[in-house]
Amino acid sequence: MKTDSIITDEEGICTNGGGYSFLHLLIYLVEKYYDRPTAIYCSKIFQIDLDRQQQSDFVIFNGQKGMEMK
Repeated sequence: MKTDSIITDEEGICTNGGGYSFLHLLIYLVEKYYDRPTAIYCSKIFQIDLDRQQQSDFVIFNGQKGMEMK
């Protein structure tokens, strides 16, 4: 499991995590099935950070395992 990844592409299944990370998935698919220059062009048009690999920058809550809530 890749919990920090924005995009996971394994065994023919592409998926994404996070509310708007579908935009990264779309750019990824453009690059995968067309080419990088087109993906760069699309990322500029839609103002998407093309090379973002992790979503950890957006973590606002990091729960602690093993703690009991009262």
